[in-house]
Amino acid sequence: MPTTLNFQFDYNVFKNLYVGVNWSQDLRGKLISGIRKPSYFMLIPRFESKLIEVSMPIGLMNDYRTPRIGAFVRIGPVFVGSDNLIGQIRSNSYYGADFYFGISTGIPSKKKD
Repeated sequence: MPTTLNFQFDYNVFKNLYVGVNWSQDLRGKLISGIRKPSYFMLIPRFESKLIEVSMPIGLMNDYRTPRIGAFVRIGPVFVGSDNLIGQIRSNSYYGADFYFGISTGIPSKKKD
């Protein structure tokens, strides 16, 4: 059975500046047969306000061997980003893209009188 240790942390440095950490460590050996999830570490600096949010996740993937830089921007309810800008820029052949976008909305509720 796959076993990993996962750690997530988010800290408000001051006012609108945050730093997040996402770490996943596989506890099985590399030579064990069966399913194994590669370990990774991500550091996520972020500026966040009510109107705008900007972040740039920086990390090491695939058992800490592959560097990865991403970017995320939110303006109001609209957001766009990529988790792997390095892979998008330096690839010689494209079979897909690491890109996402969307609109975030809340669930409407009736105001109490």
